[in-house]
Amino acid sequence: MGDPFDPRTELGPLIHPEHYERVLGPHHENTLTSRVNLAMAYYAAHRMTDAVSLLRHTLSDCERALPPGHPLTQSVRENLEAATQG
Repeated sequence: MGDPFDPRTELGPLIHPEHYERVLGPHHENTLTSRVNLAMAYYAAHRMTDAVSLLRHTLSDCERALPPGHPLTQSVRENLEAATQG
């Protein structure tokens, strides 16, 4: 069954970034959004190390792949700030 505390277990394919990466590529906006969703699920499950690590990785990819000032990049930046302050 896997780890019952892994948010991906309960949320199914909607949150699996691996699915989006395989189909759309690692820098597609939907792939990046799915990573943010997973990071926030980690945050909600108090898995701060996982959340912060994934948000940092995703922010770096957003800054490379999306235009300056993109709303997703700003959202990731704000989520990362909240996760590192919490």
